[in-house]
Amino acid sequence: MHHSGSRTVGNSPAVTPGSGLFTPHKDQPADDYESPETPGTYASPFLHFTHRVPPKETHVADVDFDPITGRKLINHYEIIDELGRGTHGKVKLGRDLQDENTHVAIKIVERYSKRRKLGKIVSAAEDKVKKEVAILKKARHPNIVALLEVIDDPTRKKVYIVLEWVERGEIKWREKGPKEIAMRLANEILDSDLNPDLEYVPVMTIQQARVAFRDTLLGLQYLHYQGIVHRDIKPPNLLATAEHRVKISDFGVSYLGRPLRDGEDGEEELAKTVGTPGFFAPELCITDPGDDPLPVTKSIDIWALGITLFCMLFARCPFVDSEYVVMRQIADEEVYIPRKRLVPVDVKPASRPSSHGRSYTPSTPSDRRNPLDLVYEDIDDTLYDLLRRLLTKDPRKRITLEEVRHHAWVVAD
Repeated sequence: MHHSGSRTVGNSPAVTPGSGLFTPHKDQPADDYESPETPGTYASPFLHFTHRVPPKETHVADVDFDPITGRKLINHYEIIDELGRGTHGKVKLGRDLQDENTHVAIKIVERYSKRRKLGKIVSAAEDKVKKEVAILKKARHPNIVALLEVIDDPTRKKVYIVLEWVERGEIKWREKGPKEIAMRLANEILDSDLNPDLEYVPVMTIQQARVAFRDTLLGLQYLHYQGIVHRDIKPPNLLATAEHRVKISDFGVSYLGRPLRDGEDGEEELAKTVGTPGFFAPELCITDPGDDPLPVTKSIDIWALGITLFCMLFARCPFVDSEYVVMRQIADEEVYIPRKRLVPVDVKPASRPSSHGRSYTPSTPSDRRNPLDLVYEDIDDTLYDLLRRLLTKDPRKRITLEEVRHHAWVVAD
């Protein structure tokens, strides 16, 4: 989770004293991207069941402990484990006691910032929570993690954002390789000492990377249609279901502007460097734009999508150094795209057929290599072309998401 700066475009009214962050829920019609079959529902044969109804808004948080198990209870959710934590919150695995077969992810965030100014609590934390929830409400798509409920009790210091639990967690795109392999890779790539990022080797086959990339592409295209710029597309923010469907998560630094059909991006807001430096687009890293500055638009997500594909293929970011050096490299250097990559090692994932008709085929031995051997495979011309066009420095010449959808590598079987 990351902290985002203040926004130049306000998308929600200010919070009134003594109120919750959100007004009591009223059913709203679904966005015209998909027509609802019945009032108050979202229609799509591929939506997870949690996407089919509007998220609940609850304004009372009853926090207690189970006297037998000692587990924390938040309304009808039992906290089972911690899934992760960041600077501004943590995510817990919960079980819905009203439906014991349903698990959820509960993001717990502070209502107020701990910083104070002239004796007043800074409202940035409230604005951040409001923005994230507003984005999640609009993002109803099978390749985006679903918002189920917001528990916003104005008498409490925390807000609980209840999300769909994605069973497999972060996509598995790399693992640490043997030391001798990592050292040889470091010499080949950097001709220098071993960088921690080069200790990893790929675990995704090219076909697995293609499937994950397609899912991410579809989710991202829907976000842009809704006027949402994610601003932190990267492998750790891509989660995999039991059926290997990839979903975009973590909207903590995302930008919510006007829908694509209504106008242009809020360039001043988008130009703020939030997210992860290794995935920043060049237009965010240039400190001296000169007479022809690069526009900052939703294309920053397309660059990050290209870096993400690079990561899935090569198990590293293209620029490997300190944050400052990486930003200078992104601004000044072209991305070097290798024409070969290390054949992935086998992580022996469990495989299940998808309820959506998808089959995630286990790899055959020919797809993999012995962990102690350096065996390479080619990056074919179509894949190289896609990477090159995704990682074009000038956003005005960068490939669009619609063009990506029809690219030969993406549509190949």
